[in-house]
Amino acid sequence: MGVVQMGYGPDGKPRVKTVSSKSYATAQRKLTKTKKDKAEFGSLPTAGITVEKWLNQWLKNARVRPKTWDSYESTCRLYLIPSLGRRRLDQLAPQHIRDMEHWMEGPKDKGGLALSTASVHKAHRVLRAALNAGIDEGVVTRNVALRVQPPSLGGKEQDSFTLEQARHFLTTLRNEDPLSARWAFALLTGERQGEVLGMEWSRIDLDVGTVDLSWQLQRLIFMHGCSEEVDGMFACGRKIGGACPDRKIRGARKDFLYRQVEGGLYLTRPKSQAGYRVIPLPPFLLDLLKAHYETHGTNLDGFVFTRDDGRAIDPSDDNAAWHEALAERGLPQIKLHGARHTAASALLAAKVDPKVIMAILGHSSVLMTRAYQHASIDMARAGMGALNDLMIGEAPAELTEIEELRAQIAALESRLEGESA
Repeated sequence: MGVVQMGYGPDGKPRVKTVSSKSYATAQRKLTKTKKDKAEFGSLPTAGITVEKWLNQWLKNARVRPKTWDSYESTCRLYLIPSLGRRRLDQLAPQHIRDMEHWMEGPKDKGGLALSTASVHKAHRVLRAALNAGIDEGVVTRNVALRVQPPSLGGKEQDSFTLEQARHFLTTLRNEDPLSARWAFALLTGERQGEVLGMEWSRIDLDVGTVDLSWQLQRLIFMHGCSEEVDGMFACGRKIGGACPDRKIRGARKDFLYRQVEGGLYLTRPKSQAGYRVIPLPPFLLDLLKAHYETHGTNLDGFVFTRDDGRAIDPSDDNAAWHEALAERGLPQIKLHGARHTAASALLAAKVDPKVIMAILGHSSVLMTRAYQHASIDMARAGMGALNDLMIGEAPAELTEIEELRAQIAALESRLEGESA
């Protein structure tokens, strides 16, 4: 038996890593390797922990937004834990991950789940994030998921408009349509859905032409806040988490800032400092917004875009209205988030400084310096003006395709998503 001191744990007790073998020579080799690993990694796990135990611990302490946490939790519960949960974390091997992927993609008649490649790719991404956190916590020394190439997502359907399509959409917007300014926001500023739906008149300056994006409207999920009885029943006697008197928001951290609008609709703070921003409004959008204010801006404390009864628009209803608007104009049925890709591509096509684009869209990435997040309002206004001229002004003699620019944005979004995970 060989023992290597690993310092002290949070409880003040000494931590040791033990190796053993019936053969003295084998034990000596294990001891030498352990000392080498300690010198390389600084610390090593001193007790075996299963993948399931670590995933649950990681989820408990994950500092992410509720919807992201909910996505992580469902992936762990449905795929990672059933396939990998019983294995020891420090003994997880690339083949185990490949077996999980084959199980997820395999046909149902052979015990598989017959899931899409996108689902398998997501499971791989969540596992990679959990193992990275395990390295930081010292429960594992290497991320074995990095040694397994995730499945390729292959070719994607169109996820943003061409410049011609965007111009067609914008030129068909009319002042009398209460959603015209809403769609112009999506295409000309690239704001996220929650940012637009959570916009309040009190945070818009129509004289200066700016909007403060400090809240987002989101639908959050409730969970039980009471204790669970041994027989599986909750102490409150209710089955649904939303009916629990001590209900709480699923996955919400203690420092998560929010205020309830109604039911499961909440105004939430952005996930990063890059999300707290004031952006200028391009002229075309400002005109639409002023017209919208004349008919819908009577309540300064209310939302800019509402239902007919003045209540907040549910994100699902907003998505339905978007696809209806596309059908009316004969445009491809891309996701609403594709408008954000379109705006980013158009900003690049208008030769707006990348630092300004980062500030307008509220992106945050380790690939960019913090200076990218602090462009002046004057620079941002100039960028918005250039975008306005490109998409609303007189059409250029030749409208060149911007497929390459859209590919750049898609790659950037993918890298940012990976960083967030």
